[in-house]
Amino acid sequence: MKKVKLKENVRVYGIGSYHDGENIREEFLEENYVGIGWNYEDAPDLHEYFKTLKEGDIVYIKVGAFGRQNIGIRGIGIITNNEIFYNRNHVTIGKTVEWLNVEEFNIAIPKGKNNVRANTLYREFHPEVVRQILNKIKA
Repeated sequence: MKKVKLKENVRVYGIGSYHDGENIREEFLEENYVGIGWNYEDAPDLHEYFKTLKEGDIVYIKVGAFGRQNIGIRGIGIITNNEIFYNRNHVTIGKTVEWLNVEEFNIAIPKGKNNVRANTLYREFHPEVVRQILNKIKA
């Protein structure tokens, strides 16, 4: 586990690691990247959203299907640069990540309404979830 000094107002994103029914978490961790598998024609909005991830943003591999009582965290990393790559292994678009924490743990889902955690990619805004993620990597 590596601790880092984070920029002020760091952005935190959750991303799934299931592509075509296959969990590629280990691929993400071993090859230091994250990405999405949807092709541009089927998910142009998701591709454009993915492009907004910037150097210094925090990403976590998540398991967060409907009905779960917790968010499964399967790795936390930092985007290392603003370059985008295309068509690598299982993903159609991706970014390079330095993995800071690869332990698997759960965070209780805070009470309230939230309909994004089952999405492929989302920005995490809940202050308690952000706090718990950042506490795992802050210097």
